[in-house]
Amino acid sequence: MLQDLDQLANRISRLVSYTERLKSERSELLSRVKLLEQERSTLRDQLSSQQSEYASMAEIVTRHQTEMENAKRIAEEAQETLYAELIQQQEELAALRERIQLSESKSAALEQAALLARDQVDTILQRLPGGPVAEALTQGDA
Repeated sequence: MLQDLDQLANRISRLVSYTERLKSERSELLSRVKLLEQERSTLRDQLSSQQSEYASMAEIVTRHQTEMENAKRIAEEAQETLYAELIQQQEELAALRERIQLSESKSAALEQAALLARDQVDTILQRLPGGPVAEALTQGDA
């Protein structure tokens, strides 16, 4: 019976040793779980921060796209306005050039008519008694 008690004591001793080892492992595992929970919490905070930053950046990108579209629309409208003004100015320039050309041709015609009229007046004046031709003849006789 003593042997049985010794065996039982050995078994109990081994059980106590095994239990202590399990307690130690449990403590290590709990410590590890705690570290993993802290790491998870840190990663969760980082994820939340990154998601907030992403949402903020997405909002900024959306706002910039809207601003760019508005600026593009305004620029296109300004370009259309300027193009219409350019066409109008070109038409006015063409009309003014036409008027200048017409005025120049009228001026040339008037100059031609004035020269012709002067020649005719000179011819008539030369035929009149006491005109330059008659005076030249009388002065030549004298």
